[in-house]
Amino acid sequence: MLRNRTAAAAGATGGTALVLWLLCGLIFDRPSSRSLVEVYSPAPPVGWVLGAGFGTAGTVLSVLVLTVAAALIACLPLRSTRSTRAVVVVAVWGAVLLAAALAGAATALVLQPDVVFDGSLTWAFARGNAVRAAWWALLTGWVPALVAVAVRGRGDVADDAAGSRIGVRTATIAALVAGAAGGAGWWLTGALHQWAMGELATVRRETGRTLEQVVQALLPVSRGSSMLGTESSDVAAFAAGAAVLLVVVVLVGWGVARGAAVPGGRAALVLVVWFATVVGSAAACAVALLPLAEAVGGLANLRLYAIGPVLSAVGWGALYGWVPGLIALLVVRVLARRAGAKAEPVRDLVEPHAAP
Repeated sequence: MLRNRTAAAAGATGGTALVLWLLCGLIFDRPSSRSLVEVYSPAPPVGWVLGAGFGTAGTVLSVLVLTVAAALIACLPLRSTRSTRAVVVVAVWGAVLLAAALAGAATALVLQPDVVFDGSLTWAFARGNAVRAAWWALLTGWVPALVAVAVRGRGDVADDAAGSRIGVRTATIAALVAGAAGGAGWWLTGALHQWAMGELATVRRETGRTLEQVVQALLPVSRGSSMLGTESSDVAAFAAGAAVLLVVVVLVGWGVARGAAVPGGRAALVLVVWFATVVGSAAACAVALLPLAEAVGGLANLRLYAIGPVLSAVGWGALYGWVPGLIALLVVRVLARRAGAKAEPVRDLVEPHAAP
């Protein structure tokens, strides 16, 4: 019975995501409502817009990858019978986000010969389409998640669920370590990006352009080509963004860890911390961009300038968020084993005397 409900819930996740994807595309195709949708998703992904010159192939490919990937990834947290419903909802939300990013990247890679004329732009086109699709899922993925949990029902929680959930001390340590890893990774990515772009300045134009696209795809940053500038204000703003990412991952990670279980909820824990890294990346980017408000003419103009960097930051979280997730899981498992070893009763070394 549980397997049937899990399969039905996973199918509902993919189906709901499919309906929302097509619905947004249909609305965007109408000029009268396009302005409203642009506020919701300022850069719609390829395959989302039905009549944008990509024909039926782009739409079919995007919805196929989105539906299948969302169902398969969501099946992992939906199988958990010990994690709380809130944890499963956020984990499925993260699964939809990852599925949308995969759909955007796969669609762009397949259709890129019909969209761009320079093969060196393949990396940039795939990355850009993936982060636009991820942004859509970041705002929309909660709907398939709620539908999936509703389809699975309330009667799937194991009797020993409360006893197998992570304790306060373990959750705190795991959240702190995962948050520190996320913040350090955010800073390290910016430093590597700056170094790589400096090295590519001396490379030949054709080769350098191709390598630059690879660097932009693998080391996305949130504030132009060089986040770590020479001015102290730039460095301070980037450090503040890394701190925001750390705080978001710690807070969300701690709350999730308190409702997750090991064993019985490992996938949910990793997916939620992954999702928290994506959210924290967007928040970190927003904080890093605040010092530029005066230079661009106020917060209203900053919002227009921040669209691209925020999308790039979301891409960073989707690309590297699995690292804090796996670190959190590793910390939880190590601490759980130590706690279990200490709790084991010590056997008597002397056999009891037989009763006369």
